Amino acid sequence: MQARTQFGRRLVGARTMVFSIDVFVTMGVVTGILPVVGVPLPFMSYGGTALLTLGMACGLLMSISRYRPSMI
Repeated sequence: MQARTQFGRRLVGARTMVFSIDVFVTMGVVTGILPVVGVPLPFMSYGGTALLTLGMACGLLMSISRYRPSMI
């Protein structure tokens, strides 16, 4: 909601949706209603690229919230 551009809003929405799907799949696997798949638990997996990409995505989201377009 704080994004100043339409692209920023869409990017934040897409990243939030991907994160929510990861959480939903993980919770479904833990409760037994979904089959076991290779989706790591967000921010709890042991190292690897999942932790790196989630950290980069959070950095991107924080930079979008702080971005102020110039009026030149």
